[in-house]
Amino acid sequence: ARNQAVGSIVGRMAEEDPKMAFKFADTWQGGSGRQDLYQTIFRQWDLKDPAAAAAEAGKTTFRHAYFLSTIASQWVEKDSNAAIAWAKGLPEGSRKREAMEGIVRGLAAVNPSEARDFALSLPQGELRNRTIASIASQIAFTDLSTALAWIKELPEGRARQTAFEGISYEWAHNCPQEA
Repeated sequence: ARNQAVGSIVGRMAEEDPKMAFKFADTWQGGSGRQDLYQTIFRQWDLKDPAAAAAEAGKTTFRHAYFLSTIASQWVEKDSNAAIAWAKGLPEGSRKREAMEGIVRGLAAVNPSEARDFALSLPQGELRNRTIASIASQIAFTDLSTALAWIKELPEGRARQTAFEGISYEWAHNCPQEA
């Protein structure tokens, strides 16, 4: 109950002044409740200023990767160009992977065509392959035939194979005779 009440107060604080709320959360002695406070703050901050929220999340030492994914997913729905440029500019590693996964989730939800173009614009490699598979899987969840058609257009190789693997559950569940 105490953590819930503090979370509510911090949420309201974050609506007005996210940096102040963040400073409060940094000093919170509520143990595991701190993660919840950060989540509340970033949810509010991302609504006001996704670029500032992303910058702050990138500086933190807690489980920032999760927050980067959430911020990227919400930001890309508002300003896909800025969110994509930010994510592409992150150094290689877990932060970039999480941000890219958030970009993919957000884009696939609001603009699957843009999501596909984004994935294909990435350089060859594991990030591109995972991004393509993730988009295919998300599209397959709502429109399996569109996902299959897109995957079949991909050139032979690891990206195509990973994409087929990514939709295998939906495909086997919805069209077992074709899978």
